Amino acid sequence: MGGQLAACTPVEFTLLSTLAAHPGQVFTRGQLVEHAYGVDGFVTERTIDVHVKNLRRKIETDPRAPARRG
Repeated sequence: MGGQLAACTPVEFTLLSTLAAHPGQVFTRGQLVEHAYGVDGFVTERTIDVHVKNLRRKIETDPRAPARRG
């Protein structure tokens, strides 16, 4: 945010890099679970919501109104 470094967990980094590598593409929660945890990952799809919420807090000026980039 604002040119500052943001510390990310490994899962947050995987999600962020996946989304950044495919701008404009829409992913299902299931697809993001597979990217972050692998096919055998045992987490609920809502886990992705928590990671995205945490990423928004770290990189958005206003996490409730994320900026569209692209």
